[in-house]
Amino acid sequence: MAQEPIYPEGNSFHPPYQPESDRLQHQRTFIQQEIQELDTEIRQTRQDQQQTYGSLQQHLVKIDSINKDIARQNQSVSETEADIASLEERYKKAAPKYSLFAGLLYFVAGLSFVAGDLIISHEIVAYALNIRNTTEAWFFAVGLAMVSVLLKPVYDRLIEGPYLQNQEKSQKLYASFKITLAIFSVLTLFVLGWFRYEAYRTDKMKQAITQNIKNLQLQQADQTSASAILQVEKQMQQVDVLNQGLVTSPFALASFVLSGVLFAVAGAVCLGVSFPILQGFWFRWLQAGPKLKRLRKLRLQKQQRLAETEGSLSEHLIQKGTLENKLSFLTPLTDLTERRNRLRQQLYALTELPSSEVSREPRLESSSVRNGHPLPQRMNGNH
Repeated sequence: MAQEPIYPEGNSFHPPYQPESDRLQHQRTFIQQEIQELDTEIRQTRQDQQQTYGSLQQHLVKIDSINKDIARQNQSVSETEADIASLEERYKKAAPKYSLFAGLLYFVAGLSFVAGDLIISHEIVAYALNIRNTTEAWFFAVGLAMVSVLLKPVYDRLIEGPYLQNQEKSQKLYASFKITLAIFSVLTLFVLGWFRYEAYRTDKMKQAITQNIKNLQLQQADQTSASAILQVEKQMQQVDVLNQGLVTSPFALASFVLSGVLFAVAGAVCLGVSFPILQGFWFRWLQAGPKLKRLRKLRLQKQQRLAETEGSLSEHLIQKGTLENKLSFLTPLTDLTERRNRLRQQLYALTELPSSEVSREPRLESSSVRNGHPLPQRMNGNH
């Protein structure tokens, strides 16, 4: 066993307290390492915050743009739906009360009345007015036949239109017109029937007279004799009387007048009834129907684009939430800066520690170590 050196009494040597200085140096080195780590963490945190905030701003700008786009698309879809609703309402209102067959039947009847009036005008009126030019006669006849077309708007606006809009208020007017037209039609048919009977009777009487003339000629041996010629002339005079009686008959006058008026009015009525029916089917089948299909297809396309845009918005919102959550979990730079400042203050305090306090540290440290306590608080920095 080595013996401890023996110093002369009164000349004892006290070596410096080396462990305390090492401990202080170790603390300074440890604090410097922590400061370096904090600097690295601050730089990394600042970089992460900048990158995250930049990405967040991009998503916020994109979200704002998508929200505006969604608002425009919603407005476009609303406008399309309003057009569809308006067109569907018109489609329902345009539903004819009669079938297509009835509309076609009335239309053909109207054209027949116009054609009949055209024939009467060309064959009789043009002849009576002594219009010899064929072209002029046809133009005149067509003009008279178009009276039905002229009367159609009058019938539509005064009779048919109010009846279709409000049947209760215009029912009396409509019934009065129909009854009057029915009476007029029956009267015209009666006059025409009577006139046809007179024409038929006159024709039969003329045939009988013609047969008598032939019989007289066969019975006469000399057909050029005065008596034979006189008898034939008497028979011919009877034919002339029959023709004149037929022409001057009041039923002939009434039949021509009433038939012309009836054809014009009946043509206008038939065309007035048929046109709304045909127009309703035309609108529903060839206009509103195809347009509704196009609008519904367009609405579906817009809704699909809107769904895609909303899906893109959801993705950006998810990314926005993720970035905001990431920012919330990052250590605030102020906390890191404060920690670094405190460490720097501790390092400065250890560096500027007076030597007298250092010489007294052994006793402090030994007492602290003996008592199981760490270094005094002033050695760890100023708080």
